[in-house]
Amino acid sequence: AAHDLAEGARQGNGMCLQNVAWLMCKGEGGIRRSYTGALKLFHESLKDTHLEHQTGTFPFRSLYAIGCMHLTGRGTIMDIKEAVRWFEKATRVPGGHQLAGALHLLQMLGNMMGGMVETQRENDKRYGSFSAELGKLSEAEYPKTYGEVVDFAKKFGIDFTPPLPPKARA
Repeated sequence: AAHDLAEGARQGNGMCLQNVAWLMCKGEGGIRRSYTGALKLFHESLKDTHLEHQTGTFPFRSLYAIGCMHLTGRGTIMDIKEAVRWFEKATRVPGGHQLAGALHLLQMLGNMMGGMVETQRENDKRYGSFSAELGKLSEAEYPKTYGEVVDFAKKFGIDFTPPLPPKARA
């Protein structure tokens, strides 16, 4: 069965792609867990427009999964507004009526958190640059103390909060 599922996915069958993506999210069926890979497969599954494959809860499950991944930050950056966008799409396909009630609450959350998403994206970019440059350093250049790491991070706009002394933590 797993072989047939994988073969169907290779041929672009949306249901097969969706099922492989679910297995990938769980790390089951002999498939290594990868949220980024699963997100890619869920998107890919939606490209299958053959009506004979769009039965039951497909494409609802793929749309819903993409929304959940944006909501939780698995495989992508956490972004409630983007999650709401995918959940809205899910409400317009068979099975989507289940989401209609919760969608309003998610829209309100998305409006409240809009600025946080942009800040997180900027922080992710800075940290990505910091990590990449840190990986290029030789052993001799690599920071050996907390202070050296802090100084190196400042070059990328990253500001570490200094650790509290033991008495201040109590």
